[in-house]
Amino acid sequence: MQQFLNNYYNKTDLFYLFFLNREDNKKSYMRYTGLNRKNLNTLLNDATIKNKNGGYDIYFSLNSFQFIDKKIHRTKKHVKEVKSIYFDIDEDSINIKNTITSIPLFSNPTYTIQTSQEKYQLIYILENPLTENFNEFEQILKFLTKYFNTDKTFDISRIFRVPNLVNNKNGFEVNYRYSDNKIDFEEVKKHAIDNGFIFEDELPKVKTTKKKKQPIKKAHRGIKSLKYDITQYDDIEQKFNREYDYLLRKYNYDNSTADLAYCRYLVFNKQIKKDSTIIKKLIIARGYEDLISAHPYIDDYLENILIKCKIEEP
Repeated sequence: MQQFLNNYYNKTDLFYLFFLNREDNKKSYMRYTGLNRKNLNTLLNDATIKNKNGGYDIYFSLNSFQFIDKKIHRTKKHVKEVKSIYFDIDEDSINIKNTITSIPLFSNPTYTIQTSQEKYQLIYILENPLTENFNEFEQILKFLTKYFNTDKTFDISRIFRVPNLVNNKNGFEVNYRYSDNKIDFEEVKKHAIDNGFIFEDELPKVKTTKKKKQPIKKAHRGIKSLKYDITQYDDIEQKFNREYDYLLRKYNYDNSTADLAYCRYLVFNKQIKKDSTIIKKLIIARGYEDLISAHPYIDDYLENILIKCKIEEP
């Protein structure tokens, strides 16, 4: 584990280790560290013991992070450098891995991590880490995950399993193969464009006819006309929330599904009824910047969430 981290990160990088408790998710936690940080050895020893004896799975952040206004969080806003291109392959993994590596550009991953008997993660270290244009990177990686039919792991705050530890889902010893190969992001971009990728701001605008809104059920008529000025929350600090993180992983990192499930949890488990409180807690759990960037029509999105979260699941 130490050798892998020493090889993956630079000495000045700050990165995250995430401790996932398989038996009790509420005991999961994450810590930032670095190769030169005093807490690294303590965290690595703790990770080894908890992984081998305590049922914890250990993950590392694929990219490095930075302090902003004396604060650091595992969010897109705090990413300092994008270090690699990465693919997580769970379904039909051998065939998909062979398809990816049959392409000359992707033939030699820097790290081939085997996380289970037939599951793989491929990591290609970039020749020149990215310090800007993160949205462009995510668009291209999102396209490639669909193109290759891998898991939809394209967000830059993503975490992968740390090798040389146990996968406590099944007892498999996570192993990896290393090469010193690096990849040029400009070549990755060209490959995506040659295979049909179009930047979102270049997509043709389709003129649509405005549809008449359907009447809202009487039980929820009170929020029909609400408009949510969530700019008042733009300085709220995102905080790691175990319940939201659990739901995010449960729904395969589909934020919209996790958002609804989390708000439903607030309503029915925590008995929170006030709309403004539900919205505020969602923003704290997911992050203001991530929510805004993913949902340009935020009023409609939040209105829909607030309607659905108050309907108990059958």
